Amino acid sequence: MKLSGVILAILTSVLLTHFTYAVEWSSCLRPRAAEERDGVTVLLVEDEIIAQSRIEIKLKKAGYIVTTVGAVEEALAKLGSGSFDAVITDIGLPVLKYGPVIRESGYRVIKGSKDKGVPVIAIPGGLPDKRNISDLMSYGAADVIPKLDGYDKLASVIQRIVSARGNENAGASSASAASPFSPQPQQSREALTAI
Repeated sequence: MKLSGVILAILTSVLLTHFTYAVEWSSCLRPRAAEERDGVTVLLVEDEIIAQSRIEIKLKKAGYIVTTVGAVEEALAKLGSGSFDAVITDIGLPVLKYGPVIRESGYRVIKGSKDKGVPVIAIPGGLPDKRNISDLMSYGAADVIPKLDGYDKLASVIQRIVSARGNENAGASSASAASPFSPQPQQSREALTAI
């Protein structure tokens, strides 16, 4: 009797999860509204399939064009062959597709993106400490959003970063002003106080 209750609870959980994904995917397929962000492209570098799907759904709902890869070499190849407005990367990634996860291989994606002039949002797993956030920011990440915070902030952070980049390209910032994508003590303090 107890076993059948456990099985029923598991089946209910699985069905609700699949229903939630179906509803989220169907809303991504609706016609895009005029206020959505046309043409903004995002490269998502994430090796965990569930996290990859959730982030992709949220960003597509927000109107972004998302390209997804799961390894460092794939990300660097996409960066070399494509044009992206922003990159979101996990930190612990396999270097090669289907390879073992290397703890800090995401730093290579940050460096590759920075070299191309594309801002990066780092999404480390777990709860990074203040030193890790400071390291990521000094290495070139425009922002750090821990996975434990959820993915609701990603769309607004991308919008902020892309807008700042557009203003910089339009000449809105003076030549003496620092780039919003270079490590700045003020950004690091904001990221550190967020935790």
